[in-house]
Amino acid sequence: MRFRSLEKWEISPEIEGLIFFAQRAEELLFDYTVDSYKPMSLNAPFLCEEALSVIGDVKKDLLDKANLRPILEELSWSFKDDMVAKSLLDLPYESYILSEENASIEEIELKLSVLRRTLDSYRYTVECFDLLYIAIENKKKKDIDSIARLLFTNLINQGMSKSYLSKKTLDFFFVGNDPKKIANCEAFKDYVDVIYPKSHNFEMYFWVSGLIDVVSESTEAFGIEVLDELPKEVADKLPKGKAGIPSISYRKIAKVSGFRALDWYSAKEIAEKNLSRLRDLYNLYHHKSKIEWDGKVVVVQCCEDEPRTLGVLNSPIEKIEDERPEQASRKLNRLLKNLNLSRDSFEKFNRAVDFHSLSANTRDVENQLLNLWIGLETITPTHSGHAKITQICNGIMPFLSIMYTKRLIGVFTKDLLRWDRQTVNRILKKIPIPKGAKTIDKIAVLLCCPKCDDLRAELYSDLKDFHLLRFRAFTLHEKLNSPEKVISLLAEHEKKVLWQIRRIYRSRNLLVHSGRTLQYLPSLVENAHDYFDQVIFIFIRMCIGTYNVKTIGQSFELAKLTRTGLNKKLKDIDMFDSNSALILVNDHSFMKF
Repeated sequence: MRFRSLEKWEISPEIEGLIFFAQRAEELLFDYTVDSYKPMSLNAPFLCEEALSVIGDVKKDLLDKANLRPILEELSWSFKDDMVAKSLLDLPYESYILSEENASIEEIELKLSVLRRTLDSYRYTVECFDLLYIAIENKKKKDIDSIARLLFTNLINQGMSKSYLSKKTLDFFFVGNDPKKIANCEAFKDYVDVIYPKSHNFEMYFWVSGLIDVVSESTEAFGIEVLDELPKEVADKLPKGKAGIPSISYRKIAKVSGFRALDWYSAKEIAEKNLSRLRDLYNLYHHKSKIEWDGKVVVVQCCEDEPRTLGVLNSPIEKIEDERPEQASRKLNRLLKNLNLSRDSFEKFNRAVDFHSLSANTRDVENQLLNLWIGLETITPTHSGHAKITQICNGIMPFLSIMYTKRLIGVFTKDLLRWDRQTVNRILKKIPIPKGAKTIDKIAVLLCCPKCDDLRAELYSDLKDFHLLRFRAFTLHEKLNSPEKVISLLAEHEKKVLWQIRRIYRSRNLLVHSGRTLQYLPSLVENAHDYFDQVIFIFIRMCIGTYNVKTIGQSFELAKLTRTGLNKKLKDIDMFDSNSALILVNDHSFMKF
């Protein structure tokens, strides 16, 4: 999160809600936003669709009926905070969701099919826009935050590219060339016109290797036509210098057409999948060389006068914040000097790292998910007697929760310092905490302690037009201001992560056993990568920290005991003070050197 210039705005109290929406929309659509603040993988309409899909697989004996239970639980949970879905329903949501223990699969399917029609994705999108406008006008930031998240989840699952939505949002609110100032909430309606999902015909032109000539007779089946150069009517309309061959390796043009999409980036993804299928089928017969293409593409959209060029987008596996090269080098050196695992654990650790590397080195989203899942399976101890997915969920969950509050506070600390380090340091100097405390320790005390009410009020005032960061400070204080609330926060986090891990596992099984892929696969890859990294980095710290853990089994048991101990310590605290609040950013003894 960062504060962007509001030069395009005429600032007044009237548009405070719209400024907040613009700031939150940018954060939701930014590639490197932490998972807690991104759009969800699925909202109520698409959870309903997922449940119906699983029912179909249960009826075909591809899945056990038990796979339906967590989806119905998540669907019921999602309605509690989904004012959009509730406003569309004719009856309370409980009337549509039957327990798989008390009803036949046919009864559940019939009810859910009615619910899915009620929550038609386009109907849901329009309702999001209507309720968002009301919330923006009334400056109800919690409603704006909730509905915006639901809206972008819905648009992405309808087939819109997050990159397209991000570009259009930034252009409209912050960086575009439109000289007209944003002066009132009516501007939101203009923004709706910009991002409303409309289907278009596309033609995509890729520079490809000459090898494609070998399969030119087969390309028609994939909607591909092989050309020697860009058509003159396309090349002449491109900006100067944009129509040339990007590399001598790419001598041909592949025109991919005959399909519809909601935006340029999703069109590029569809076209590249067609090229990938052609390449992969050719590789069945010839293994030594493959058809390749440049990342740059020329896009012709049916309703636009000018073609445009697009570059390479971040792959889902890349949408995670990296260490700086020098930090990564130092950590690698420390790992190599101190790692002392048993032979069996060292081999498993190496194998898990290999699968992570395979995932990072392919742009194929399906392979990214498969390799990340295998990496998680490899690093997690399992034994006979329980379902593997249950053992994996139980095994990695402590890793994903013991550092959760530190992660939230750490992200908030970075956002504060990025906004105005001088102002933040002035406030932190007033916090009653022993000298030598880290900045994140002081922020934890600022957020949690009742004695810091005045300092929080001072921070809220200083944030002025940075409504999103003020909202984040306020909501974090609400969630972390008592041990009981922290315990509830951790339990809620674990419940949502559990549903997501099971979804990743089901998606992996769909890919392997039926070849089906899913619209929301990129978000699952982002989550799976994040989960893998959290597990592996905490495991490394256990191995090279003071505990000097020798086996993978020891590390998983230590994480489990630490999670139990964290809950016990929180229950023993009556109220957070400048000492007890530090439990929220504690590195735990096994991570100290």
